[in-house]
Amino acid sequence: MLLSIAVRNLARQRTRTLLTLATIGFGVVGLVLVRGFVDDVLWQLRQATIHSQLGHFQVFAPGYIEGARRDPLTHLIAEPADAIAKLRAIPGVEAVARRLSFSGSLSNGHGQVAVVIEGIDPASEAQIGTAVRIVAGVALDRASGASVMLGEGVAQELGLHPDDTVTLLAATRDGALNTLDATVAGVFRSPFKDYDAIAVRIKLDDAQALVGVDSVNSLAVLLRADTPVARTIAAARHVLPPNRYDIRGWRELADFYQGTAALYHREFLVLLLIVSLMVVLSVSNSIGMSLHERRGEFGTVRALGYPPSTVFREVIAESALLGASAAVLGIALGSALAMLISAVGISMPPPPNSEFGYVAAIRLSVSSVALAALVGVAASIVGAIQPARRLARMPIVEALRHAS
Repeated sequence: MLLSIAVRNLARQRTRTLLTLATIGFGVVGLVLVRGFVDDVLWQLRQATIHSQLGHFQVFAPGYIEGARRDPLTHLIAEPADAIAKLRAIPGVEAVARRLSFSGSLSNGHGQVAVVIEGIDPASEAQIGTAVRIVAGVALDRASGASVMLGEGVAQELGLHPDDTVTLLAATRDGALNTLDATVAGVFRSPFKDYDAIAVRIKLDDAQALVGVDSVNSLAVLLRADTPVARTIAAARHVLPPNRYDIRGWRELADFYQGTAALYHREFLVLLLIVSLMVVLSVSNSIGMSLHERRGEFGTVRALGYPPSTVFREVIAESALLGASAAVLGIALGSALAMLISAVGISMPPPPNSEFGYVAAIRLSVSSVALAALVGVAASIVGAIQPARRLARMPIVEALRHAS
């Protein structure tokens, strides 16, 4: 009954109803597109972070995260082979890469630069580091003898090219200095410029020999697509004793991602508030004008014995129906535009801390579409509350004066 009355009343004011529908609908379209764009940017940053450096999660010895900057060789994983076997037995684990990271310096006889040296397993690292590009030379697994892979920034700093000879200098676990003469196998570029400016990768055996250890200080784990990360981390913490292993998800290790995500979410919140305010004001104005013209009608309803709550509910029902209709239309149009824009692609310049651009899209999700629809409906109802209360409280005699 209430719904049918609301439909008839909205149909009576077609022009005003269509204008209000357009305002709410375009607000919903804007939210769908902007939220989809933000989701895609963060998804691409997530993939770049996981597939260049971190994997989905990493395993350390207890105390490594807190003490790594002071002495990364103090906290080593005692039995990496045992931990790797247990990790690979967890469903969804695709690759486990051993790593040994420490500070050192790189010299070519004409200059010297401080670097972070990473001893890696080339085969396992190739599975994880799909976002890392080789811009010159060959990958480490195709090089023979003592070889290094240089971050692009390191190579530019010293003017190094493939087949050049370099010397790595690092302190052993006992505090002595040791050197390694190696050949530049290639130059790589990751999505993160700061990392490329300090990173040097060598084979794990060479790194262990350089610093005089036979272990590693981290294990990077890559999961298969669609494998729940949180659930897999929980499974890893179940099989690896917490007194011997410290397991951290990629989000905990990705400071840049966390800062970027927080920034985008704040910007989207501002847009959400602006759109909500726009819809509230539009609906309030439209409903207010409509109710002003219909005071006599509602006065007659009150005179027939209906309480003020009936008038209030009728107005709110009209506004809710208006918001729901606009939300449906906005979602349909927004989804169509999202698919069209995604098919064409949005060429983006290199983001901060990166060296190459990318093609963005509009990533639709149930949560983003539901949020846009909820904002459209809720803002419509909120915009009608004050005019509805004012009309419901109007004295019957005053309202009847305007009856035609």
